[in-house]
Amino acid sequence: MSRSHDAIYRQWLILQQIPRQPQSKSTAELHEVLREEGLEVERRTVQRDLERLSTLFPLCADPDGPGYRWSWLQDGAMVELPSMAPSTALTFLLARDHLAGFFPPSLMAFLAPYFQRAEGVLAESHLAHWREKVRLVHSGPDLDVPEVPEDVRDVVYSGLLEERQLEAGYFSRSRDSYGRRRIHPLGLVGRGGVYYLVARVDDKPEPRQLALHRMDGPALLDAPVAAPEGFDLDHYLQEQAAFSYPRNPECLALRLRVAEEVAFHLAERPLATDQEIEPEDGDTYAVRATVPDTEALRWWLLGFGPSVRVEGPEGLRGEMVRLTREAAAQYG
Repeated sequence: MSRSHDAIYRQWLILQQIPRQPQSKSTAELHEVLREEGLEVERRTVQRDLERLSTLFPLCADPDGPGYRWSWLQDGAMVELPSMAPSTALTFLLARDHLAGFFPPSLMAFLAPYFQRAEGVLAESHLAHWREKVRLVHSGPDLDVPEVPEDVRDVVYSGLLEERQLEAGYFSRSRDSYGRRRIHPLGLVGRGGVYYLVARVDDKPEPRQLALHRMDGPALLDAPVAAPEGFDLDHYLQEQAAFSYPRNPECLALRLRVAEEVAFHLAERPLATDQEIEPEDGDTYAVRATVPDTEALRWWLLGFGPSVRVEGPEGLRGEMVRLTREAAAQYG
């Protein structure tokens, strides 16, 4: 490699290693990186490279004893080789628009220049208007999303990322009480715009679901998380149906009589893999499926009103009779 090519390669390696504010690296640390890459140069050479690069790129240096600590300015323009493609820019912005709640705040701050660059790339591409043509909608009323305090988001996401315990005040809606809790974060779940921390609380072995907007005064602890043995977030959500609020561990052999439009809906989106639909006399259909015994099932059944009638099991049918009578009584 020629002397000029060697300098270009060396300076490009240096640029790659300089982090964005508030993180930084010292001249000595950058010099060591070059040595590990097989480039034997004096530290003074690295210092001269940094001084030269800082006149061309948005770099800053803070005094650190006899040397400096170098950073890329927080709002400094990105340097891309190769440049960002429109498809990549679209992916960045869709992730920001729809998944921001799942990113730790520190990562969102780190990605901010990428989002800014993506806006510029997309504006000049054939994909410029794609985001105007796609939307996510939720069933039911468009409810306002509760605000999560910034300090809660910072501490909870840090605890989850670093697998450290935390303490926080929490208002329990089911117990109508407030208290400080020691929390072992296990996972984060978004539902209808609300974010829940799945966690062990105090010394209780079973995971609970803590709404982030009901937390305050969080503090990150040094103690590691003590997760339940074999805990898996997917198993917790799917097999245990945790966010459907289980009634019993045993499944129900559900039997329904439904209107034609409901039968069509269930044919497209089955209740279970063993679901069966058979026509009956008139415009009704018999539906059979094995389903988890949950509160969410009851809410779903009631939502269809007179278009669905529970035929079995008998216990569930009795519940539906009682609930519909109570609902009718509300209207006199």
